[in-house]
Amino acid sequence: KPEILDGFNTFNSSVWKIGTNAANATTVENGVLALRSTDREAGWIHSLNRFPLSNRIVEVYFAKTGGSSNIGFSPTLNSSSIDGIISEPDMIRIYVAHVSATERGIYLQEKKNGIVTINQLLVSGAQFMTLPVALKLDFSDTTMDVSYRFTGPYNNLYRLPINNIYRQGSFIELSSYYTVSWGEAHVDSIAVYAQATGINMFDLNSDSIVDVLDWILLLRHIGMNQDSPL
Repeated sequence: KPEILDGFNTFNSSVWKIGTNAANATTVENGVLALRSTDREAGWIHSLNRFPLSNRIVEVYFAKTGGSSNIGFSPTLNSSSIDGIISEPDMIRIYVAHVSATERGIYLQEKKNGIVTINQLLVSGAQFMTLPVALKLDFSDTTMDVSYRFTGPYNNLYRLPINNIYRQGSFIELSSYYTVSWGEAHVDSIAVYAQATGINMFDLNSDSIVDVLDWILLLRHIGMNQDSPL
C-alpha cells in the first residue's frame, strides 16, 4: 500500500508539519495545499518522518504553479528555515519555475556535503506551464528519474545519480518561495509508494491503467475523502 497518499482535503498533522518560519502562511483550503508566504521566505511543509527512497516512486500534482513550485528531499531538517530544505547540507530539489515572462520549466538543484553540485539546471526546456502539472520521481538504489505530464503518459526528462544517504531515509518537502510577489503554488495531491506495490489505478481520462495519483482522482469522483497514511 502507499506510504503516503494525500489528496489534501484536510491537513494531516500525523504526516506533515508546516515550517515554523514567521512568514509561512501555508494552509489547506478548497481541496488543495496552498503554499503561501507573506515575505521573502518559503511557504512550506515537510514530512514528520523520513522515508527510504530506494525503489520508491514519488508523484506530486501541482494544481497551480507559482513562481516556484518545489518538491525536495533531505536526510536532515530544520523546521524553522526561511528557505525550506535548500539550506540543508545534502538535498535534492525538483521545481517548476519561470524561464521567461510567459514560460516555465522544470529545474533541478542538488547539494552534497554543503556544496552546490547542481544549481538551477533546466531539465525540461521552456514550456508554457500555467496548466496543472504532475511530477514523477522514480528512485532506484543509485538514481532518480524525473518525468512529468500535463495529461496522458509521463514524459521522461532526466536521470540523476544519487548517493546512499537517501536510501537510508529522507524528509520530503513541498514548498514555494516569496509567494506574496511571485504567486502561490497549490498542491492537489501527493503519493509515495514502493515500485513493487503493483497497484493498478484506473485513469478516468484515458481508460488505461496508470499511476497512483489517478486513484486520488477516482476517490474524489466517487465522493470519498482520501488522506493518508493508509
